[in-house]
Amino acid sequence: MSIEEENLKEQLVKQNFSDSGNSRQNVLERRMALARTIAETENGIAVLSDFEKETSYIYSGRLGEKLGLGKSVMKASSAFEEQIFNLIPSKELVERHVLELRFLQLQKTLPISERPCYNTICTLHFLVPGHDSIPILHRTYYLESLFNGSIWLSLCIYTPFVESDKSAIHSIVNNQTGEVYCLKLTNDLTSICFLHVKRLF
Repeated sequence: MSIEEENLKEQLVKQNFSDSGNSRQNVLERRMALARTIAETENGIAVLSDFEKETSYIYSGRLGEKLGLGKSVMKASSAFEEQIFNLIPSKELVERHVLELRFLQLQKTLPISERPCYNTICTLHFLVPGHDSIPILHRTYYLESLFNGSIWLSLCIYTPFVESDKSAIHSIVNNQTGEVYCLKLTNDLTSICFLHVKRLF
């Protein structure tokens, strides 16, 4: 496990979850249904992570079936999708974690109501024995935060895509304003370094 992955796990699963409020089971079930629908619609893989319970729910479309994840939901005793991380080249996996660390920093500066409007987007590859590498578009959303600011549920989506060139994408998108923050991934994890910001619409 890389230092970046350890850092990410430390920051997410060791948050203060004491601000439980009312029962959140109905929220969890609604987000589980969303993950299932996305996996079925996009024929990709959708992972809903519960950082409080340190549990993840992995939903698979055709891509997941091809990788041996099965059609039904897989409940894992980790908030992180290790079965999927194991398919990703180590350098790309570190870059994915660094991007999410930047995303986590940004999320902490936002009002809770605005957090779901942002997501990461990056390109990866799955290395499957006996097959060519599979180009993957990966997105991360922090869907639910508690009143005290702790991030409770996240959604990661992995879908196949057609590469137009070999340049990697590492960005954060504001889906409400259309702004795209293109990041420079440096070893300095204490600051967010934007190469440029552009608008989609």
